[in-house]
Order: sequence, then structure tokens, then C-alpha cells
Amino acid sequence: MSTILYIMSTILDINSMAKVKRTLFRFPYLGVLLVILVLVLIFLVERKVTPYVKEPNLSIQTPVLQTKVVMFRPDVPAESKEGSCFANSVMSNSKDAWRCTVGNQIYDPCIVATDGKTLVCGVDPSKNTPGFSLTLITPLPTPEVSEDMVNNPWILETASGRLCSFAQGASGVVDDVRINYYCESTNETSDAVIVGDLKQGKLWNAKRVVLAKNEPTLTILQEGIVPLKTVWLVE
Repeated sequence: MSTILYIMSTILDINSMAKVKRTLFRFPYLGVLLVILVLVLIFLVERKVTPYVKEPNLSIQTPVLQTKVVMFRPDVPAESKEGSCFANSVMSNSKDAWRCTVGNQIYDPCIVATDGKTLVCGVDPSKNTPGFSLTLITPLPTPEVSEDMVNNPWILETASGRLCSFAQGASGVVDDVRINYYCESTNETSDAVIVGDLKQGKLWNAKRVVLAKNEPTLTILQEGIVPLKTVWLVE
């Protein structure tokens, strides 16, 4: 009761508080109802606006209210390498995102930089890695993109700060659903992956599955829906 009165005193003047006290003492059940009402309101507000996620090996829960969507285009980096591109990016519907090779290494996406002409590969905005500019040894192929293609993020950051990268080429399957992202992990006994399509909205969500490492058969240790803090898409 004293706590409620203290809170009310911050918004009411002294004379008003005196009237409230007399009313509560005259009708004690009114005070009990007021306390219950305040507790119910607090519970409903917290339940509505504060989704939480808890991941293995994390001791705190991380609130996320809205996903930050970053439409990314790189600056021209200092380093340069020679290579060629053979197709548009497998994850983006942008005509400025390409799938390229340097030696035997595939880079996807290689993105047209802010100067409008330089291709930049190996860039990672989640880690401030600038990548390198690609000097083409053969002309770019004809773009094959359409509005029907999905512009998927190529990097995700979960609410806990775990980074996940798009799974290019052949990928695994969990319960008949493709593994679309592999997440960074220092755990020696398990791997974290994102399966299926992302759920977009003000707050993006993804299905996260923890798989046991080095098992002869697929073993799911944990699965659930996690909010996404940040997603990076090609501009």
C-alpha cells in the first residue's frame, strides 16, 4: 500500500493525496483492488512489448523490440584481387550482387560499390571487414534477376548478438526444411543454424535449431523461435 501511495504522490498534489488516503482507509477493499489493478497492468504491458530470447550458454535474456534492417552498399576498399563472376548472387534479387571466383574460392555476394562501378567481394559489415575490389579478367555475364526473386539477408544478428551467414550452395535439412543460415559458435559439442524462411515484420523472427556435432545421425538439442536484432541486405 505504501508503495502505491508513493507512486501516486509523484503525480498528485498533497491535498489530493490526503483525500486518497482518507478514501482508502474508509474503504480498505479499494486499496486492495488498486494494488491488483496496478500489478495486472504491469504484467500486461511487459508481456506485450518485451519479447525475450534465451540461448544456450547465455546467462541473460535480451530484449528486442524492432529489427534493424540495413540496406548495404560497400565503399571501395584499398585491397584489390583479380577474378571473374559467373552468375548473379544466389541470395539477392539485386542486379548489383554477383557470384564470383578468385582462384578456387567463391565469393557471394560481390557487390557494386558506392562509386557505381567497382565490385567488392569479401565484405562483412557486421564486423567492419572492408573486403577487396575485384578486377575482372572477363566481362560480367548478362544479369538474370527478376522481381519474383527473394532478396534474402546474407547476414543475420540474433537478439543475443550471435551472427549467422547465408548457407550457399548445397545445405543440410532439418525436418524436411532447408538450413538457410549457419551461425557462429565456439561450442565444441553443438552447432546453431537457422532453418526455413524468415518471418518479416517490425520484429523479424527466425527458427533456430541447435544440432549436436559429430553425431552419426541428426540430433536436435534445442529449437525455437528467436527475434533478430539486425539483418543486412544488398541495397
